[in-house]
Amino acid sequence: MYKKILIANRGNIATNIIRACKEMGIETVGVFTDIDKKSIHTRYADKAYFLGRAQYGEDYNRIDKIIEIAQKEKVEAIHPGFGFLAQNLDFIRQCEELKIDIIGESFDDMKLFTDKVKVKSIAQNIKIPVIEGKVINNIEDIKKLRFPVLFKPCSGYAGRGIRYVENYEEGVKKFEIASKEAGYLFNNPEIYAEEYIDNTYLLEVCAVGNGKNIVCLPVTDSSLRRKFQKVVSESPAEYIDIKIRKKVMDYARKLAAELKIKNIGNFEFLVSKKDIYFLEFNPRLPLAYGVSEMLTGFNLIKEQISVKKEGKITVEETALEKINSNVFECRINAENYFEKFSPCSGRISKLIIPGGKDVRVEFDYFNDDEVSSHYDSQIARIIVKTAKRAEMVNKIRWVLAQTKISGIFTTLPFLENVVNTKLFSEGKIVSDFITHVMRERRFKKVREKEYAAAIVGALAFHTENEKRKIIPRINSSKRDFSPWNLIGRTKIIKKWE
Repeated sequence: MYKKILIANRGNIATNIIRACKEMGIETVGVFTDIDKKSIHTRYADKAYFLGRAQYGEDYNRIDKIIEIAQKEKVEAIHPGFGFLAQNLDFIRQCEELKIDIIGESFDDMKLFTDKVKVKSIAQNIKIPVIEGKVINNIEDIKKLRFPVLFKPCSGYAGRGIRYVENYEEGVKKFEIASKEAGYLFNNPEIYAEEYIDNTYLLEVCAVGNGKNIVCLPVTDSSLRRKFQKVVSESPAEYIDIKIRKKVMDYARKLAAELKIKNIGNFEFLVSKKDIYFLEFNPRLPLAYGVSEMLTGFNLIKEQISVKKEGKITVEETALEKINSNVFECRINAENYFEKFSPCSGRISKLIIPGGKDVRVEFDYFNDDEVSSHYDSQIARIIVKTAKRAEMVNKIRWVLAQTKISGIFTTLPFLENVVNTKLFSEGKIVSDFITHVMRERRFKKVREKEYAAAIVGALAFHTENEKRKIIPRINSSKRDFSPWNLIGRTKIIKKWE
C-alpha cells in the first residue's frame, strides 16, 4: 500500500480523503491558498504547503507547484478528488511521466472518457439509447438544430459551462460565449448541442472496475439541480419503477465493461416516463458518493486507493430487491435564496446541525470560519438514513428544522421548502422542479415571516433601550411597566420562530 499521498483539493472532499488515508495508515500532504490557511483540510493533513493566492493560475489548478510539492515530499500518489485537476489531462500526463500515480484513471483512458461525443458513440454502438446531439462548429450548424437544446463543452464536467438555448437567435448569441468559456475552462473550445428533455429524472450509477471485473452500486437520483449543479440526492429511489432502475444499472454495467474502467466512475442517465437515455460518464468519484457510502457501508475513497494500488475490488453488489434502507443528502450553500440564490460571503457566527443515529454531517466550515466567494459555496452536507422512505422524509425535515446557521445567508430556507412539499413526499422532484414548480412567489409567506421577525426584534430592542433610559428618571420599579416591555419581545419572536 502507499505510504504517502498528496491531496490536490480543498474543503470537504480533501478532508474525507485525509480521513480515509489515516484509516489506511497513509501519511497525507495537503495544499492550501491564502484564504484556506485555517480551513478544515489544512488542519487535518500531516503536512500542508502554501500554493498561492486564491485566484485561477495560483491556486488548486497550479500544476507546476503541486507537482513540485509532490516531488519534494516524495509522495507515491496524488488524489485530485473531484473538480480542479481531477480530469485535467495535462496534469495526469505530467504525473505519469514522473512516475507519480494519480488515484483515478490513466492518461490514455482519461483522454477517451472525458470526450463526451466519443463515449456516447461507444454507448450507441452497444445498443444503449442516448440523447441526440451533434458537435457545433459554426453558426450554420445551429440552423439545423431542433430547439430547445443544451450547449455543453465537449470536454466539460461537473455541470460547468452548460447553457440552455431556447431558439436559434439565442443559440447564435450563446455559441461564441460558450466556446470561449469551454476553451478557458477545459482547454477545448468544442461545443456539443444536445436535445433538451424536460420533466426527467437524473439517475446516476457509481461503478467500480479494475479492467476485468465491474461492480455497480445502487441507483442514486440527483434530479434536483440548479444551473445544472446537483442540490439533493437520494438512493435507492424506490419511487421509480424497479424495472427502470435495474435497466439503468444494466446499461451502466455494460458500458463500464466496454470502456474497461480501472477505478471508480459515475454514469448518468435521464429517465423520461419509461424511456432511458445515457447522458454522460464522469471518470472520477461521484459528487454524491456519501449517499452510496451511507447506503452500502463501503468507503469509496478507500476503494479508489485500493483499486489503483492493488487492483482489488472489495465492494459488493446488492440486488435492488434486497436493499432495506433509504438515504437522502442535501447540500447547504452560502447563497441568498430570497435574492435569486446570489452568492454570499462572510463569517459564520453560528453553525449548529443536529446529529443522532444515521445522521452524517460533512462540514466544509466550522463556527467563526470565513466563507470566501472564491470557491464552491458549500457550507455542509447532511445525509440521513432510515429503513422506510416515509421515515426518511420526516427525518430530514426534522434535521433541517433544527439546523441553525447565522452570520451569513444560506440555502437552508430553500431546502426546508423542498422537503416539505407534497412532490418530495411522493418522489416527484424532477429536473424542472425549480424552474416550473419551486417559484419564489410560492414562498412569499416565508420571506414575510423573516422580515416581520426582524422588525419585531428591532422594535423590541429599541423599546428595551428606551426603558433603561426612563427608569432612573422616574424612579419607578420594573413591575410598573407593561408586559410588552418585559416579555413582549420574547413572546413575539417565539411566535415567529
